[in-house]
Amino acid sequence: MSGSNDIRLDRIRLDRRGLILSSLAATACVRDAASANPPPRIVADSHVHLFNASDLPIEGFLKYVVFPGDAASAPDWAAALIDMFAAFYKPQAVTATAENGPSQGLSPERDPQAFGLAAAQFIDQRVEARQALDSGSASLRSSYEALCRALADGTGVPRPAGKAMIAEGSQITAKAFERAAESASSELELPARRARDLGTASAGPCACDTPEPSDHGIDRAVRLIGWGYILTNSRRSHLRRYVDRFASSDRVPRLLACLLIDYDYWLDDHPSAGSSMVDQLATMAIIKKDLSGLADIRMFAGVCPLKLALQTEGSKPRLFDQIKEMHARGEVHGLKLYPPMGFRPLGNSELPDDAFDPRAKGRTTALAQWRATAGNKPLGPALDAALEEIYAFAEHAKAPIVAHAGPGNEAGPGYGQRANPIFWERVVARYRIRLSLGHLVNDTQPFLCAAAAGKPYPACVWSLQGSLRMLDRRPDHAPDVYGDLAYMPELIDDPALAKAFFVTLRKVFSPGDPDLTRVLYGTDWIMLGQERHDTRFLTKIEAGMQAASYTPDQIENILHRNAERFLS
Repeated sequence: MSGSNDIRLDRIRLDRRGLILSSLAATACVRDAASANPPPRIVADSHVHLFNASDLPIEGFLKYVVFPGDAASAPDWAAALIDMFAAFYKPQAVTATAENGPSQGLSPERDPQAFGLAAAQFIDQRVEARQALDSGSASLRSSYEALCRALADGTGVPRPAGKAMIAEGSQITAKAFERAAESASSELELPARRARDLGTASAGPCACDTPEPSDHGIDRAVRLIGWGYILTNSRRSHLRRYVDRFASSDRVPRLLACLLIDYDYWLDDHPSAGSSMVDQLATMAIIKKDLSGLADIRMFAGVCPLKLALQTEGSKPRLFDQIKEMHARGEVHGLKLYPPMGFRPLGNSELPDDAFDPRAKGRTTALAQWRATAGNKPLGPALDAALEEIYAFAEHAKAPIVAHAGPGNEAGPGYGQRANPIFWERVVARYRIRLSLGHLVNDTQPFLCAAAAGKPYPACVWSLQGSLRMLDRRPDHAPDVYGDLAYMPELIDDPALAKAFFVTLRKVFSPGDPDLTRVLYGTDWIMLGQERHDTRFLTKIEAGMQAASYTPDQIENILHRNAERFLS
């Protein structure tokens, strides 16, 4: 061959020394670049949710958990928001099976402006339809009017005098929904962060000593509107957003415990068709594979002892059997339990049957479902039998368990107390399971007050003696128990409070565990999406530990090493 582009090997002079020096120089450049820009350190998040509105019994959750009690105890706009979540938000959310389809849930998030306009149009149409079809809809119309009025007041835009709020306030309403969506999907601040203003460790008496203020204002409505906007998006969208935004300058979340929930039987409501627990797990198995470069996801299936007891008693196909099969195939890593729905981790047989009936008007209760299936058999022993089957499987299959162990999100009066860690002491005494207590310290200020004063821990932060005994590593028989720091937004905006919290956390837990090898970092995303500055959580948590003079080992243990052991 010949031509101007031909290379003649006989004209190339090979200089071995030159090649070696060039190679060394190139290697040095790469090494210098790597040292100048070291790879980010890995963070493990032990408490993540990637579900959306279609996966949740969202109407029941709002009715019986977020706004419990009669109408007098709820804000006047609550009925309108509950109706919107059920009839506007939930149908927009892509179901689990749909996300497995050709589009794979990769459609972009709904534009906030389009979302605001759609919300205002929905309100107009919804109220008109209800008024035409049901003469008893006056209360719902009044609730929508209260919501629109509050949103308008929140924008500071004057309302036309003497005009119907819904008819004349559509533009204002649309703008308010648009603003809430923008705040939820960006780093814009929401007007408030949490119902209780926690202050700092030296801010006076313990919060438990004073009544908790109500949170019925527009700030709460805006947070819920924005959270609902987030919940309309796909699971892939949630994962991408989480990984992109829940990083710090030198750390990235990579190992995620993704927790699904199963409590629809307690709330008289269900996920959408196509988003059953099995559907969600199947979709997440595909997402885990498709997006493995983003994160190593460990799926925790929601397990409900009430559902297992009813399906066992009624000789019906049991969801738990399907979960066990999915665990054997590697599609399920662990189990998630949610006691504040109404059951103790063990000891339900000690409760009378009426303890499982919150007596909410118009609600099909756990007890009603049980008696329709089992007659007059007591429910408590059946719940304990179902739970013992779950623990026996977890022990044999070495499947870790995450339990919601804070009193929040109770589905009936006093049900939150059933999540108390003292009941888990009975479980770990009988079964060799790996357990994480979600929300180890669920209320910062009372925790600080009690620790500083040397007083017993108040009920609102649990009697931490149970957690302390289970997380203590000194006894030879210490169980394999951990606790996570999920959903603590009060630490984000208050560096002094964050420092005081981590000083106290070490003081309380280090006597039995000097290196804090049982405390797990967790965000509780997507629930944390209700709060402002949610993207700064990791940065602020690490800054709090550094301000409290944590050792490098203690920080690395909390941010990833402990989770690696728990999830192993």
